[in-house]
Amino acid sequence: MVLGVNDSQQIKNESFRTNKNILEYLLKGESYRALRHGKDVIFRNQISKANLICIFGSSLGDSDNNWWELIGQQLMGDCYLIIFDVCNEEVDGIMINRFKRDVLIKFRRKAKMTNEQFNVIEEKILVNLNSNMFNLI
Repeated sequence: MVLGVNDSQQIKNESFRTNKNILEYLLKGESYRALRHGKDVIFRNQISKANLICIFGSSLGDSDNNWWELIGQQLMGDCYLIIFDVCNEEVDGIMINRFKRDVLIKFRRKAKMTNEQFNVIEEKILVNLNSNMFNLI
């Protein structure tokens, strides 16, 4: 796993943005290229061949925008997405729908999809809140 940011615009220090040595540590894409282990290529290939993608343990953060965009493109084909998320509040069924809608909106923004594009794929996305699927006990 490579930790870092998605692009140089997420780095506030201007001098870091132009320093190749620092960028190889801070930018995920640069880190993948510097490490030359090919994991980014493997991940891209897996996403491009997937017909079901599950996201869990992720905040849909800005540091992974490249992956959200790639997943969004894959959903335009014969692919489905399940996003496992957590709602820490005690809410009723109506509020659960609001939380799920918020997750969908966040994914649309991260995937840089237009409303029209998202309308095509929205039915292919299931948001599962507070699943006990991963509980070991």
